[in-house]
Amino acid sequence: VPTAVPSTDIIPGQTLGRVTADNVFFRKSTSTSGDSWARLPAGWLMEVLGVSTVGKITWYKVKGSIPSNPSRTYTGFIHGDFFSLISDTVTAAPTVVPVMSYGLVTLSGIDLRQTPGGTAVTVLMANTVVNVLSIPAGNTANDWYFVELNGAIGYLPATALRMLTTAELSTTTAPTAAPSTVTIGYVKLVKDKVNIRKTPAGTVLTPTENSKLPAGTLLAYTEGPVAGGGYNWVLITFNGITGYVRDDCFAYCDESGNPIIVPTAGPVVPTAAPYVPGAATPDPTDSPSMNQGYIKLTRGAVNLRESIWGKALGQLDRGTILPYFNIVKNANNASEIWYEVYSSKLGSFGFILGTMAELSDEKGTPVTPGVLPTASPATIVGYVATSASSVWLRVTPSATADTAGQVKNKHTVLPMIGPAVITDYTWYPVQTAQGVRAYLRGDYVFEMADWQVELYNKTGSVATPTPGPATPRPGNSEYLQVVGGKLWIRETPSRQANTVGQLPDAAIVHFTAKRDASNVTWYQVSYNGRTGWVMGTYVRVLTNAEYDAIKGTATPVPSATPQAVVDPSQFSDVAVTTAERVRIRATGSMSGKELTMVYTAGSTMTYLGKYTAPTQANPYYWYNVKYQGVTGWICGNFARVLTKAEKEAQQGGTTPQEATYRTLSKNSSGEDVTRLQQKLVELGFLTADQVSGVYLTSTENAVIAFQRARGLTADGIAGSKTQHALFGTVEPGTNHNTDGSSVTVTLYPVEKIDWYTGGIQSIWSVGTVAVITDVYTGISFRAQRLYGDNHADCEPQTTADTAAICRIFGVSNPQEISDREQELQSWRRRPLWVTIGGRTFAASMYGIPHNFSGDRIPDNGYNGQFCVHFTNSKKHTNPEVDNDAAYNGYFGAPSAIQYAYTHSISGTK
Repeated sequence: VPTAVPSTDIIPGQTLGRVTADNVFFRKSTSTSGDSWARLPAGWLMEVLGVSTVGKITWYKVKGSIPSNPSRTYTGFIHGDFFSLISDTVTAAPTVVPVMSYGLVTLSGIDLRQTPGGTAVTVLMANTVVNVLSIPAGNTANDWYFVELNGAIGYLPATALRMLTTAELSTTTAPTAAPSTVTIGYVKLVKDKVNIRKTPAGTVLTPTENSKLPAGTLLAYTEGPVAGGGYNWVLITFNGITGYVRDDCFAYCDESGNPIIVPTAGPVVPTAAPYVPGAATPDPTDSPSMNQGYIKLTRGAVNLRESIWGKALGQLDRGTILPYFNIVKNANNASEIWYEVYSSKLGSFGFILGTMAELSDEKGTPVTPGVLPTASPATIVGYVATSASSVWLRVTPSATADTAGQVKNKHTVLPMIGPAVITDYTWYPVQTAQGVRAYLRGDYVFEMADWQVELYNKTGSVATPTPGPATPRPGNSEYLQVVGGKLWIRETPSRQANTVGQLPDAAIVHFTAKRDASNVTWYQVSYNGRTGWVMGTYVRVLTNAEYDAIKGTATPVPSATPQAVVDPSQFSDVAVTTAERVRIRATGSMSGKELTMVYTAGSTMTYLGKYTAPTQANPYYWYNVKYQGVTGWICGNFARVLTKAEKEAQQGGTTPQEATYRTLSKNSSGEDVTRLQQKLVELGFLTADQVSGVYLTSTENAVIAFQRARGLTADGIAGSKTQHALFGTVEPGTNHNTDGSSVTVTLYPVEKIDWYTGGIQSIWSVGTVAVITDVYTGISFRAQRLYGDNHADCEPQTTADTAAICRIFGVSNPQEISDREQELQSWRRRPLWVTIGGRTFAASMYGIPHNFSGDRIPDNGYNGQFCVHFTNSKKHTNPEVDNDAAYNGYFGAPSAIQYAYTHSISGTK
């Protein structure tokens, strides 16, 4: 279509055009920077009202609906580079079909897809009536309809839909969204204290404990499932409150509370039929679009297993007929086949060993063995089976090539007559029963392995292979790299979920799924045999080019190296947990009475010097420990005792040295006086020519100046307190009961100071190091101010300072402060005392790491910065004082600053 079309060729009300690319602006005026009504998908139809040229751009004036509001008509303009006329509209369709019309699905089990040929949104059955939002030009077999049903929007192939006539519409009920007063189905809560939300993932309507829903509650739902915040939701009403509940909190059931299985792609909730022993098990999954067929058990007391040779979920009788969804081979035993089935008797999916059953129809009659197709005179090099219905045959290996027909049924077996060809996709050359030689696209078929061919010969059933990673294409790969230090793998995409492992720093790992939950992107990964989710905040997805450059030359994920058993004589008095939820028991045995639980990996405790070695009856190391006042035994599989060297390295040399001093005063002499004078010279309180080894008046005056600077009693006498402050040491025995600080600090009378008018920005200028003391715990650490106009953005100066921050929050690494935000209440502001240059100020701390790209101290073990607020300082965004609000637990910066002041020598306490 030319970029400019004479306006005389356009007949309003009869001329149609369609969008030729995805996400095209439907603008309100002929301007590329003007406001728009919406973005339109490829194939979207519009009535054309006119055409004009502005500058060098052709604009079509059009009228029609938009995806978010198909019932309303809008008038606007579309850029001519992304829109084309349907030139044969008048002759091909004298009566113009409205953009909003209705169609009838003609094939059962057809996928509604996000894009033409793309990801499936849901499954539609034959004779379903759908809203047609956009019709294809010419209505050829290669085209797609853009349709909507019950809120699901997507594309259907032209071969699976026909438009309804006016006469048919008069006798057909057009689809509409289900009214909120009509019950669609039922759910039963499987968790306690479930929240009702105003919208999916929205405001909680049940904030009090008494208003939350108890486990076991049976609820009728009137809308859903709908997506939101990474979960699916249904609309319910309970005790007069109408809102949404999340799908990980309930199970679908019938009106009596009996569990049922809901097809993940279907909007209709079926009702489970009662189980009759020896008969076919009626189940919603027994439609041809969902299951592959049926098996009949040939033995009694057959185990239904959670996985291949996994936990038994229950036993089934001889003659039971079950729908199966997949046939898989045991990777460790090539001759062993398993059926993935659903049992309504046990209310669960599971696996049945192949030798316990035979393939049958839904009545239990054995199926007929399959006959492999022939391809004479071509040479057969293997077999493929279709993984979808209505798959196009192409005359050449290209998605734009002419079609040579269509393979109608899913799991049709065809002979390969040559090797696969890789172009834009992988293409398989095949020959049909009619002798047609053409190509099938690789994402709609799979090459059958020898065992699958053998199974097909015996039973006529096609075993679906375990899907592998997609062929890499330009752009991002399916691999990610850890960039935020060691990274927890969690059972579910939630920062509050249990952990199943931890990825090493810089590890590269394959991800198999991506999910957004609560505004955070999560990736599903597998590591050391466990599968779980990692936060996207601490990883980056590699491009194909990056991954191609390293694969084969680097191990993507390093294997965990077993730790050697250390000599007990080298043990320190510190033990640390290596997993979450570790039990401390009364005796060194798994059957010992549970005394307490250590919830956090990396938690430290005192090792009391006793241990037991593994035996045949008790194959674990057990360590005698003391944790939070509880003395007991902890299993060596979940904890380890640090060596003396490890303890020293972990402390990073930051624990103050213990020392004793004699009191020095005027006229004292000796080596300790010389050392005192040298330190005073180093700190600038004495000149080098005054070092004599004798405590003279000059030394006395220097000590008084030092004492005043540190807030000590200024008497000129160098007692223990003065010398500990001078040399950074502590009294003997202090380190054994250290409070966890990385630095010793002298606190001065605490001041409240205004961020803008009090001069704190000059006192604590960018680049300056201060000592911060957490008021709640008394733990102190050093922090450097690096950024901040509205408040101070800081980083801990060393790994020892980062360790002190972790002790303040009770975590093993800074990432956990974010991961366990709600549990730790780390969103509440912590009251601080900030000591700089002989003055101490009341302040507030927001400890969650952020601004990772602005990290300035690379070797401190803390990725990003934390915020420190003073009186009247403001937040990053929408600058305003960080007052008490729900997001900070109603304990904002002013409240924390006041708490720090009140609980200091300057305050009221």
